[in-house]
Amino acid sequence: VFSTAIYARLSVENSGKSEKVDVIANQIEICKSYIAERPYLNLIDTYVDNGRTGTVFDRPEFNRLMNDIRTGRIKCLVVRDLSRFGRDYIEAGTYLERVFPQIGLRFIAIKENYDNFDADGSGESLIIPLQNMINTLYSKDISRKVSTALKAQMESGEFKKRNLPYGYRWDEEHSNMVFDEETAPIVRKIFQWKIEGLSLPAIADRLDAMNAPNPEFQKYQVGVRTGNAT
Repeated sequence: VFSTAIYARLSVENSGKSEKVDVIANQIEICKSYIAERPYLNLIDTYVDNGRTGTVFDRPEFNRLMNDIRTGRIKCLVVRDLSRFGRDYIEAGTYLERVFPQIGLRFIAIKENYDNFDADGSGESLIIPLQNMINTLYSKDISRKVSTALKAQMESGEFKKRNLPYGYRWDEEHSNMVFDEETAPIVRKIFQWKIEGLSLPAIADRLDAMNAPNPEFQKYQVGVRTGNAT
């Protein structure tokens, strides 16, 4: 019986409320169903990096996972697919072909039907490096398309941030940012105080003294955020 871990990752932070299929909860459920059907896998822990890119392996939960693997707490790792593990084909290949075999970790990617304890150098195992390369190219292609789209929006004056900067609100068409006359005076004061040479803590103290709403509370007041605002 292998002490097993699930690893899930999503590049854009997702609370599970999205209509997208590829949410964290969906990844975890697929992995749990897979493990439940195999009595030799005993689920010990679940590691989730929400809002972390797959092209970089320095992720908080991934680092915690690797520490548990090295200490022997985890003997088997299950992911929904290879792209959730990582999109850098060189580093992903290093883990799959060198690191994991050396420490005796069993690695399972459900979508690719890959289990390194079953791979034997046949054609089926050779597809894994190719899949890792495809994942890397896909990530680079998405990055290029996003950059091109953002540049086009900026040049046409339609650039939109996911979260509005403090001191702004959407116009009636919800297409462009305009001054929020309620908080814009606070932003102007911040700039003026900085020009006058005040330190950041001193500016923060002045904002506290005038009971200025902080960015999170402001989003709560205008209905952009729900729940308990900090």
